[in-house]
Amino acid sequence: MATFAQTPRVSRPAVLLPATLSGYIALHTLAAVLTVAFAFACLAFVIDLIEQLRSAAGSTTTWLGAMELAALRVPILMDRIWPFAVLFGAMVAFWRLNRAGELVAVRAAGVSVWQFLTPACLAAAMLGTLVVAMLSPLSAALAQRYDRLETVADGGEPDQVAVFPGGVWLRIVDGDDRFIMNAASLGPGPTATLRGVRVFVYGPEGHYGFRLDAPAATLEPGVWVLEDARRSDNEALNRPIGEVRIATNLGPEAITRSFRSPETLSFWELPDYIRLVEQLGFSAREHRVHWHSLLATPAFFAAMLLVGVTFTLRFERSGGNRLLPLGLLGGFAFFILVDVVRALAMSGQVPALMAAWTPPAIALMLGSAALFQLEDG
Repeated sequence: MATFAQTPRVSRPAVLLPATLSGYIALHTLAAVLTVAFAFACLAFVIDLIEQLRSAAGSTTTWLGAMELAALRVPILMDRIWPFAVLFGAMVAFWRLNRAGELVAVRAAGVSVWQFLTPACLAAAMLGTLVVAMLSPLSAALAQRYDRLETVADGGEPDQVAVFPGGVWLRIVDGDDRFIMNAASLGPGPTATLRGVRVFVYGPEGHYGFRLDAPAATLEPGVWVLEDARRSDNEALNRPIGEVRIATNLGPEAITRSFRSPETLSFWELPDYIRLVEQLGFSAREHRVHWHSLLATPAFFAAMLLVGVTFTLRFERSGGNRLLPLGLLGGFAFFILVDVVRALAMSGQVPALMAAWTPPAIALMLGSAALFQLEDG
């Protein structure tokens, strides 16, 4: 019987994406995302400038002041714009690569879609990390300055209540007298109560007068009531004077509103501020949701890039032209989903962790499923 020699099977090594090609795809993607982000920032500045000039018509704000307010507001708006910049930037980048035939050449070399998408997703995640770690402090500082300038432009006064690690500080003006009140803690409720109260009293022209100490101060309609107060001045220290009433126009809701908004706090400041607010007995749900959203930003950027690529890989193929409008529509639908989930978290119906990580998880699953269907299905 004739015997046939069995031909040994030769295993082909997996095709690895060269470092040069990986860098090219990553840089091409980053350039497109940053270009789209810059275009969105310019558009946001122009729109907000028009609104600031319209609002300044009945105030003393000059056009230079309106331009400053609009410029300070751009970083605040960019917090909402960045995901769309990543989505549309990814669509632009891979549409160009696909139209130029570069992706066809890469696929012909045996590189799968998952391989050449990996550097792009990593670039998007690194951009998200940079936005959170470095741009977040700058955005928070500018947002805080914007709030102060807007308050002054509207004819209001600077904040009368401030929260620091040393407790709660209140500034009260009653005629020619100025009161600086400090409390170690504050209890929420219909009648706010300060504990461990110290009041520094200043007379006309800011001259220091005396100091009041009280174990507690209760906010009644139009007045702070200090119980068992003691007075310290040039004549004596800790002299008991009984009950003291200080007129005020603050209410419990004004104290709650005095807490700094999450947008005016950087990623690094948020954990300490959350602990501080909760130690005072208030809910820091809004700040916690914002902090978890910042944590999820790198994954969110990578997910948005994956979704954007899904609508552009088949642009030159049959039926691919219809995917681009679907990508735009899907981006705005996803924007609504993020707002809905965040609103549910603010109201306490959804945990902050779930609200922050659910949108990027959904985007990653949808983008992966679509790519599996389009490329491997």
